[in-house]
Amino acid sequence: MTDSTKPQIALVGSYSDAFVTALQDEDFEVEQCDSVPNPATRTSSLAALALKGDDYTLSESDITLMLPDKTVLIFFGPTSTLLETIQSATNTPIDIPSLGLVDGLPLLVYMGTLANNVRITIKWLAWSPDAKYNVTTTNSSLIQKYNLNWYTDVYSYATGADCRGKTSDQFTSAGGIVYTVAVDRGAMVRASDSAPRYLGPTSGYCSYYFVDRNQTGHHPGSSLQMTTYQPRGPESQIDGQVQYNISFEQDMQMFNNNGNSAYTFKAQYTNSFTLDQFQLHEVLGDSGVDFSVDYNGYYDRWADPTFVTDKWWNPGVYQKVKRQGRSYWIVRENLPADNLPINGLTVLSSSVGKYPLGCRAFKSNYWRTTSDDNHIHYQTTATAYSSGLANTLDLTWT
Repeated sequence: MTDSTKPQIALVGSYSDAFVTALQDEDFEVEQCDSVPNPATRTSSLAALALKGDDYTLSESDITLMLPDKTVLIFFGPTSTLLETIQSATNTPIDIPSLGLVDGLPLLVYMGTLANNVRITIKWLAWSPDAKYNVTTTNSSLIQKYNLNWYTDVYSYATGADCRGKTSDQFTSAGGIVYTVAVDRGAMVRASDSAPRYLGPTSGYCSYYFVDRNQTGHHPGSSLQMTTYQPRGPESQIDGQVQYNISFEQDMQMFNNNGNSAYTFKAQYTNSFTLDQFQLHEVLGDSGVDFSVDYNGYYDRWADPTFVTDKWWNPGVYQKVKRQGRSYWIVRENLPADNLPINGLTVLSSSVGKYPLGCRAFKSNYWRTTSDDNHIHYQTTATAYSSGLANTLDLTWT
């Protein structure tokens, strides 16, 4: 019976008893297999999968299923066909035969992903059911809730010099540069258990919550330099639908044949996406870039971030209606949903082997509106979430 509390490693091929015993001594649950396990049908995830010999292989789809589950792949004597498959699936330059690795030396494959998952709650109310303004609540049914699911896929390339057997200082002296490609994906969405966007006695009355800005960015610190980023401006815009394109390609000068020969690996990434009534803007800082997604419909959040003008409400998000013989201003009901996608690509260069990568995430503005008091018909107020998310990527080699 499998012990689910232990990290599981599947061994495909023939391994010595001493190797299996050593794994068990390190508290691994060892599963010896005659064929490669099907990742789509397994009931439990693998901490590691080891393949030995040229009788076994993995498809690109197998690899792309296992790596996001944080399965480390270990290959003993992989074939050139398998290496090409790994290179395609992970976008990582691999040339083991030319590196001249000795028999039995394993190749470890792992694609790094930084996961920044945050639960955002707003307990401040512009209006409460007992007709109070500017109050906080502990009532879960009145709390606004959002989920920030921000992922950064990280690819690092040691270029310009053979890094094996060198310290980071020696690598730098030899003209080496580490390029790191950071690809952002994910979304900031309203949670399914959140209070409704409208809080009031009827639709459009009292308070309305609307996310009109979401900003993410990479600020690596003094040891890194940003070399480029994408996207840079929209590709096209039709009726509030704004399309963006990320198309990155860079030749990485790598080494093979035990460091005696140079070869070029072409790192590539493409992605097209569309924003509905939002636009993406780049915010350049001293050491990095933020990507800010801002509402641009009934008002332009980017052009007037502090709502100095009256364009946000006149003739912006409000519409005038007559109910029970009286005229009221209410919030329009066709504002876009709180579901802001995260997209971006940043390329960083470094001549050191270890560096920190810091990330920031922002969530702000919701509307506060009311039809009960003439003095606060046309007010907006901001609430903000901000978090510094620090991750260390260790590129040190020995």
